[in-house]
Amino acid sequence: MSDQQMVMLSIAIRQWFGAPRERYRVTGRPRLGTSTNTSVGQFVPNHLIWLCFFYLCFHSFLNLLGELLHFADRNFYGDWWNANNIAVFWSSWNLPVHRWAVRHVYIPITERGHSKVVASVVVFCISALFHEYLVSVPLQMFRIWAFLGMMVQPPLAVISRFAENRWGPRWGNIIVWSSLILGQPLAIMMYYHDYALAHFTPTQEQ
Repeated sequence: MSDQQMVMLSIAIRQWFGAPRERYRVTGRPRLGTSTNTSVGQFVPNHLIWLCFFYLCFHSFLNLLGELLHFADRNFYGDWWNANNIAVFWSSWNLPVHRWAVRHVYIPITERGHSKVVASVVVFCISALFHEYLVSVPLQMFRIWAFLGMMVQPPLAVISRFAENRWGPRWGNIIVWSSLILGQPLAIMMYYHDYALAHFTPTQEQ
């Protein structure tokens, strides 16, 4: 990467991610309008980072690991970008975890006589707890935003399936992409809101 590209990247990072911190320093407790404007401004950069993470982790790193370990079955993800509803997305974007959940959680629950809906909700609960753990430990604070974000997925799956059946698969895919582009920056903003109140307020900086 050239020096000019590094400068442009630094400017972009400062513009996208530095501004929220400065707002918290000035205002202390941010207002609803400020938080909403900041969250909207994070939609595009956050989604680009998420796409880069997916490529580096699932396409590059896992394939490199499979090559080094001579792992023949390298089906780590499906075409989640073409998912017609939320349920299809979650069953295709992270195949190793999906297969583990199906084998060790979903199938045992259904074999005990419970419905598929109950099994799916339990799987999402376990995933929600794991997502919350991954966020809360590094930030050293416990919140429920990641947990709630995951628990919204089952109702959203019903809505996206209804849209797919009612208006066609394109509308289901629109809901999938909308949830990715809008949902994650909103959750990140909620965590940043709580973290900033604890670390970037004018009182603590003095």
